[in-house]
Amino acid sequence: MRFAAIAVVLGAILVGATDLAGTLSLNHPVTTRRGTLLAKARDPVLDFLLSHTRPGDYAFVYPYSPVYYFLADLRNPTPLNVIVDQRQNRLIEQAITGLDTKKPRYAVADTKLLGDRMRTLFPNFRPPVPNDRVIDRYIDAHYHQVAFEDGFRILERNPD
Repeated sequence: MRFAAIAVVLGAILVGATDLAGTLSLNHPVTTRRGTLLAKARDPVLDFLLSHTRPGDYAFVYPYSPVYYFLADLRNPTPLNVIVDQRQNRLIEQAITGLDTKKPRYAVADTKLLGDRMRTLFPNFRPPVPNDRVIDRYIDAHYHQVAFEDGFRILERNPD
């Protein structure tokens, strides 16, 4: 019994020390539209969104980085928070309708998640072939790349 109690206390100390070490490494203040937070480094995607959009604007971030909507006070033009599979289906059609209707000026594509990293998170996931990636095809047809930061493509909508 005494050994178990000592093991629990040591485990708690190690978890606390690990958490504290992680917290102490967050020393870069980042000012967002929601307040200031501490990060390990500046976030160039967030910097871009904050300097090129206004609160309440639409922007499209995919396949998954919803924190940008919150920190930059932006709205998602689609009903989807995450897009894992881009094959043609009812939800993808709703996303395309939202993009067509709301016409967000900027889109952000996390190329790390669009590539092999998605399989790291979801080992059984088999990505669709390029021709079946409906969202990618839409973005490529309606947007052009204006920046590439840390694996993120930052795109601006083409003039109509």
